[in-house]
Amino acid sequence: MSSGLNLLPNQAKFQAKKIRLQKKVNHFVWIFGGVWLGSVVVVLIIWMVFKIRLESDRKKYSLVLNQYQLLAENAVVSERLKYRAKLVSQVLESRFEYGESMQKIGSLFSSEINLDNIDLESRNLFRLTGNTRSEMGINEIEEKIQAALWGKFPGLVSMELLALSFENDVWEFEVEVKTE
Repeated sequence: MSSGLNLLPNQAKFQAKKIRLQKKVNHFVWIFGGVWLGSVVVVLIIWMVFKIRLESDRKKYSLVLNQYQLLAENAVVSERLKYRAKLVSQVLESRFEYGESMQKIGSLFSSEINLDNIDLESRNLFRLTGNTRSEMGINEIEEKIQAALWGKFPGLVSMELLALSFENDVWEFEVEVKTE
């Protein structure tokens, strides 16, 4: 019986081959479908993993970008403040202190001498007008002028008597004072 002789009719042989071929095709379709389905599942899993990582990286990027922009804004503000502070310091260094000079000039004379007016002629040149009722006041004015010329008053460069008059028992004077 093993002589390879097939006594089945041709139609039965054809159906047997067809059934075997169908089994092979079904087997191949199941294998191909399983591989295809497995591939799709793997691709979807990989896609999901990359999507989650991409979202995480985007969040990190936006956080770092926001920090960088904040740092950049702070740096710009800091540089502006430094620049403005430098400008203010330059202005303050070159600015003439009127109050300090006025205080020095106002404290030069005693209560014997009444200052009527202190005019600012230029940056450090003042014109004083005033009066006194006694000769002691006039002597004091002369002494102060002499002391200023000798440099006894710090901050005063010179002091000059411009006008002096005596009317109705009152000495009126005008003095020019130059400060540093």
